[in-house]
Amino acid sequence: MSPRLRKSALRYNRVFSGEHRHNSRYYHLSVKTYGRARGQSAVATSSYRSGERLFDIRSGTWKDCRNGRGGILAKFILGWTGSREGLWNAAEFAETRWNSRFAREVEIALPGGRSLEEWKALAEEFAKWYVDRFRSAVDVAIHESAQGCVNPHAHILTTVRVVRDGRFLEKIRELDARNTGPKAIRETRTQWALVLNTFLERCGLEKVSEKSLKAQGIKRQPTIHEGPRFSINYALNHEKNERIRQEEARRAAEKAKEAERQQKLRIRQEELERDADRETDMER
Repeated sequence: MSPRLRKSALRYNRVFSGEHRHNSRYYHLSVKTYGRARGQSAVATSSYRSGERLFDIRSGTWKDCRNGRGGILAKFILGWTGSREGLWNAAEFAETRWNSRFAREVEIALPGGRSLEEWKALAEEFAKWYVDRFRSAVDVAIHESAQGCVNPHAHILTTVRVVRDGRFLEKIRELDARNTGPKAIRETRTQWALVLNTFLERCGLEKVSEKSLKAQGIKRQPTIHEGPRFSINYALNHEKNERIRQEEARRAAEKAKEAERQQKLRIRQEELERDADRETDMER
């Protein structure tokens, strides 16, 4: 990292309070795919996520991300009894087309301020559900962003084919088809919300929702995902979010002020009505 970028990142690091660093009320789940059409490699992707040195048989090269990837706290594989290197080389050879997709990744945000054991238990519970639901193998890596930035999350790299007894079988079309894909993704998002909320409730914390603000009926402008604190776009996105928060605070203050004014008007109206009633009684 250049000295200028580091200085900028450190400056923005100071504006964060403990509430921001350990925000448990945060829901995030994103899904993306990896394939040859974009020049990607399943072995290289797994190497980067796990921070391991893996040999890519198709290219005949080593993929080594041991030194360039920090913040890896834990990693494990479910639905596959062999090695990480064997899993993703097998995933590569299971696909023959030039534009084949060979992996899908589900990324989830983990609640801040919790122990590594709790993060592992959450990620493992959700990953087990995914394996049972879609019959795939998954490669899980729990990360906490480097340079001390507290941003716990898990990368769940999954096969795009059913895996049984160490063999790659049919494609999991349910996640790709137009008529079933969106529903399957919604089901995945709902399941992670269920797992996370069960944990938050057990800890006495407020629950989160996988639904958008609009779907929840909340009239508030959503903030922008800022990304790692040391990324290039962090400063820009953070400033945008600050403006959004300031605007929401202004609107909330105006709403409270208007409610107070309306309350005073109601009280004054009630007083006038009581005075009018007393005058009527006196005339009688």
